Amino acid sequence: MPREVFEAIHAGRLTALRVEIAAVLPAPTARFVFEIGCGNGHFLAAYATAHPDQFCVGIDLRLERIEKALHKRARAGLGNLHFLRCDALDFLHELPAGACLSDIYMLFPDPGRRNASQAPSLQGGVLGKLAARAGQGSRLFSAPITNLLR
Repeated sequence: MPREVFEAIHAGRLTALRVEIAAVLPAPTARFVFEIGCGNGHFLAAYATAHPDQFCVGIDLRLERIEKALHKRARAGLGNLHFLRCDALDFLHELPAGACLSDIYMLFPDPGRRNASQAPSLQGGVLGKLAARAGQGSRLFSAPITNLLR
């Protein structure tokens, strides 16, 4: 694919993502819990249920995972929870300037399990961009998901 075509497609995706983010955030200055690589939404749905006063956003690259997460959200009737299919760098780039992350979760399969290679990674300067968007007192949690669901 020629570079110009790729850049045009990517620009269109970023525009669509900006609109989608604006539609789900309660305000352009929202403070919210953020999960990178949310998978099927299991952790964040449980978190949103336990913390109905906190707004939560999970992202994942795989459409089938986001579809399952959205189904889980709808079944539980969680208005404080949203899932988006996108890349972390794109999400952070398109996030409104006043929005900030309260807590950040990056959970991954147990390293002893066969699907441990599916763990999300912090590439391309994501950690620095997360830090730049984190609000005062924000925390980053990175652990096998099995440790948090016990």
